[in-house]
Amino acid sequence: MIFRSLFRAYRNAYSGLPREVWMLAIALFVNRVGTMVLPFLTLYMTDELGFDEISAGKMLSIYGLGSIAGCYLGGRFAKRFGAIRTQFFFLVGSVPFYLLIPFLGAWWSIALAVLFMAFFADGVRPASATALAQFAPAELRLRSFGLQRMAVNLGISFGPAMGGLLSTLNFFWLFIVDGGTTLICAMYLMYVFGFRAPQKIKELPTSQAIAGIDTSLNSISIQHNSKKWFASSPLRNRRFCVFLLLQLLTAIVFTQVHTTYPLYLRHHYGLSNPWIGFLFAINTVVIVAVEMLLLHRVSQMPLLRVIAFGAGLSCLGFGMLPWGNSLGFAIASALVMTFGEMLWMPLAAGWVVNENKGLDQALSMGWYTVTYSLAAVIAPIGFGYIYQLSAEWAWHLSAAIGVIAAFGFLCLEKFPNSKACPAVQT
Repeated sequence: MIFRSLFRAYRNAYSGLPREVWMLAIALFVNRVGTMVLPFLTLYMTDELGFDEISAGKMLSIYGLGSIAGCYLGGRFAKRFGAIRTQFFFLVGSVPFYLLIPFLGAWWSIALAVLFMAFFADGVRPASATALAQFAPAELRLRSFGLQRMAVNLGISFGPAMGGLLSTLNFFWLFIVDGGTTLICAMYLMYVFGFRAPQKIKELPTSQAIAGIDTSLNSISIQHNSKKWFASSPLRNRRFCVFLLLQLLTAIVFTQVHTTYPLYLRHHYGLSNPWIGFLFAINTVVIVAVEMLLLHRVSQMPLLRVIAFGAGLSCLGFGMLPWGNSLGFAIASALVMTFGEMLWMPLAAGWVVNENKGLDQALSMGWYTVTYSLAAVIAPIGFGYIYQLSAEWAWHLSAAIGVIAAFGFLCLEKFPNSKACPAVQT
């Protein structure tokens, strides 16, 4: 009876979506199945090439810089040349850099290749979400973005697990498989959609709280139109400015999942690459299985309170790492940060949409997603230095930041909404 009810709930959530939305979800799944390079990049730099943690962390910051540029231009290209064409261009453009990196040895040459790899790889995200907005009717967009997030996480649940196994054979295969699946995804999009002409982009309805939007919705580029830009800018809202700062703090902690986290699992817990990949898989499998049902349960609760709890819980998952040294404890820590992520990330996107009604929604989501890109630049260097001095203190600091962020989100609930943020009146 319970399983029948669960089946009915999932069927109702995803039935009736357009065929094109499902095709885009399949493309995302194929692309994410090959996501192997980024989760193991720090281990590749340290174990295979002999670089220290700080140098490996800087490489992740280089990736973040490329991601910011790719997300911005990917959104602009999608509006000018069409979302499908843009995806194909960026997907094919990233393949040579996946294949080139394992043949490089100098830090500067790898950094240059990683910069361009990130530019093309993350430039796909804006075009993908733009295509989804074009193909999904307004009344189905919320569920369509939910399907997109599920496809992304389902694919990622396979990628790192397979990457862990392949890395035991040779790190070289991580880059080959990642590049291969990226090329397959590009060919699939061309076969299903062809080179469709640009379509008029439908605006997302501001009345919807898009709780299911993936944080990869770097898709909505930031437009700058002088007076009109400032008149509708969400940065005029003081509460939104504070929210962005709290988001940045929490995202800096969470970004360690691709930097110091796998290093600590190797050095402190003694886990092999396949087991590290297994922990990544636990995160995404739980998200796929539980997130939509969990969000439905908390949808009527005050958003900022749930976001505060989720942000604190996510940081606690990292902060509790020094408390144990067994595989079971590492799994428990991964589950804590996963449940925190499910309560924090998607609901934060929904709060942003609701908070800035009447202002530029594209700018709202643009500034929101910029916090994740900035975190990808700051975290590898900042926590990389701290980790090299004391790995345990890196996790203690993560827990402390979680407490600060959670308290800040709770206080923000009583902070008045203002449409005049002096810091940006320039």
